[in-house]
Amino acid sequence: MREQVLAALHALPELAVLPVEVVDDLFARAARRPFLLPFVALLLLMAAAALTLQPAYQRASATGRAWYLGGTVAVGAAMLWLLPGLSLYARVVSSVIYLTVLSIYMMDFGDLDRYRDHWRFLLLIFLYSGFWVLYFQMFDSVLWYVQAYVDASSLNHFVNGVLGALGVGPIFHFDVEHVTVINAGTIILLQLLVSSIVRKTRALPTMITGIAFGTVGMAMLAISTGIWVFMAGIIVFSIGEMTAHPKFISYVGQIAPRDRVATYMGYIFLYGVIGSSIGGVLGANLYVHWVDQLNRPRTLWLIFASIGVVTILGLVLYNLFLHRPEEQES
Repeated sequence: MREQVLAALHALPELAVLPVEVVDDLFARAARRPFLLPFVALLLLMAAAALTLQPAYQRASATGRAWYLGGTVAVGAAMLWLLPGLSLYARVVSSVIYLTVLSIYMMDFGDLDRYRDHWRFLLLIFLYSGFWVLYFQMFDSVLWYVQAYVDASSLNHFVNGVLGALGVGPIFHFDVEHVTVINAGTIILLQLLVSSIVRKTRALPTMITGIAFGTVGMAMLAISTGIWVFMAGIIVFSIGEMTAHPKFISYVGQIAPRDRVATYMGYIFLYGVIGSSIGGVLGANLYVHWVDQLNRPRTLWLIFASIGVVTILGLVLYNLFLHRPEEQES
């Protein structure tokens, strides 16, 4: 993958005038300077500062509160914009994310009992995020794998034969964009059927079953590089997705306190934040190691399947020890 990135950089007209050694050095320096660690560290630092200042903020006048909010924004923006090596886009997006720290000032810490059970809810989101680590491989490692390994000639021959028999002119060629088409098409075709099947089943067991389907679909990619096995794996994964996800949303709506349903429904989207953040970085690094360097793509998919197994085990334990009987499921 490193060679592919460098080749793409060398092909850019803006970089063509630079010596190859300079471009290679820039790539190496960027790879050694990850942004995630300082981003998280600064976010935690700002949150701790806001938590310390929160009592004073609550006692302040309207003008004083405005100064607290403005000062927090100014300090956070200054730290972000002084970090070297960030693009304008990264600075703007990070600044917007940092604005969420301001919500700490609005919290009522005098009534902590209402937040006592929140850790169970957050743990559920964290466990469920394991499935979305697998899902977000559809946008990077799966696509790289298709380009490098999957032989789609038999599918191309079949589809073009059908098109020719129908007198349709365009020549079909399977490419990476068809991966998301398979995923979305499967959901469009089967979602109503799957929803009717699981309509009266309990939420947590149904989620576990759906994630099991997704795990099997991911493991199927390790069986063969043939296009039919690959498509079957993506379809099975998609069935798991459409089984687990609606029940997850339904379950959160059922366990949320009546006066905080909207808050809970907003927080559930943390699964995407966690899944994409971990999935993107983990997928890229594992692909470089197991596929680019060791030429062992089967191991890559078995590793991701094992993440699915761990997610299933975590939800099973959650269902056994943390799920409350009074939380009615449907």
